[in-house]
Amino acid sequence: MYKKFNLSSVKKNTAKNQIELKFNFEIDEKSITSDTISLVASNGSRIDFDTKVVDDLIILTLKTWPDPNDTLHLLIKKEVKSIDGRLINSALRYKITFESEITSSVVIKE
Repeated sequence: MYKKFNLSSVKKNTAKNQIELKFNFEIDEKSITSDTISLVASNGSRIDFDTKVVDDLIILTLKTWPDPNDTLHLLIKKEVKSIDGRLINSALRYKITFESEITSSVVIKE
């Protein structure tokens, strides 16, 4: 029986400013580049991040904190490969919101 290579889950860790992508097979680290995985803010600007691959997990650590309640668009191209050469079935797109109770800056007056 043939098993397809797929993304199993997307989790955000707001405290660490990270997004974790879990797949059902180990990842070929060479297939993970800024061309195959990208993050775009709601205003259209690209978000820079560092990538770490651990077995079947890709950890994206954002270099800057997203604006409170901003929605990021995660784009994963189908060129992402497993270690045995399987490609994702199709390109994927996810919306990720970093929720926050903070909606404005606090000003302290003396």
